[in-house]
Amino acid sequence: MTLNQEQLDKLKSHYVEMIIDGMDHKTIFQFAYDTIMHDIEKWDEQDVKEEILDCYDDEMWQDLVEAAK
Repeated sequence: MTLNQEQLDKLKSHYVEMIIDGMDHKTIFQFAYDTIMHDIEKWDEQDVKEEILDCYDDEMWQDLVEAAK
């Protein structure tokens, strides 16, 4: 049996939902943390600053910088 692309996408979606349904909150949090950290681990300070300013504001940037010191 061969699935077309739409069927394969639907199968993948159902599989992902099944995996997530089997996770507890700690596991989901750890997965999200690891995924995001992996995505940004090669960013330099300017990249991080731009992202924070795009998503939040300068006050958040300043608070996070202070927390990192």
